[in-house]
Amino acid sequence: MAGCKGKPGEAPVPGTDSTKTEVQAPEPEAQPVAEQIDYAQEVLKLIPRDLMSERINDSIYNEATQTKRVFDEYTNPNNISCMNGEGGIYNIVYVNCFHMLNEEDGIFVLYYTEAGVDGAVLDKMKTYIYKNGALTEIENPIKAPAFDEFFEGVDVPSDLKSAVKEMKREYDREKGSLRGIDLRHGEQDDNVLLLRPSYIADDRLWDLANPVCYEFNGTTFVKMQR
Repeated sequence: MAGCKGKPGEAPVPGTDSTKTEVQAPEPEAQPVAEQIDYAQEVLKLIPRDLMSERINDSIYNEATQTKRVFDEYTNPNNISCMNGEGGIYNIVYVNCFHMLNEEDGIFVLYYTEAGVDGAVLDKMKTYIYKNGALTEIENPIKAPAFDEFFEGVDVPSDLKSAVKEMKREYDREKGSLRGIDLRHGEQDDNVLLLRPSYIADDRLWDLANPVCYEFNGTTFVKMQR
């Protein structure tokens, strides 16, 4: 039949137009993405201001607690910090949130501050549980290592032994306090904390000293065995 666009030898169905194109169903509307909760910022708002240096002034504090953050590879909802480094004098506040394996237990919070000139070392540290919008302080599971732990099994060269003795004198002045320790997160795992003595004046000593490590196990921080 001339003019027919059906298959060869196939007659059009009566009452239909074989030239009509099939109407596509409308695409479903995209569902809005749930807004990510900025846990660290919410916790920071609950930290008493008297645990922060006066140099963390209202301007710095308000910017950290009231600015809506955009999350990317450098910024995430579980970590936040604010700093005053004016004049090479540093005062820094950190909040790190660690989600419990059992979500009903809440979030483990590590709060610490650093201070120093041309650099900063640990000043204060507190640990909390954040749950249902409230912050409850708990006993800190992270303890100051004995100085000898940093050099356990290390063969210190003779020309560095006097420097190690001086470092030990400085370290022991804190009498078991975490104050003055160099605290860092593991390069490959943010759940790992590395503690070192901060009074290291020689780069060779930094390489020799063994960090004492703590790891978050889903409930609390535990000291890692070497």
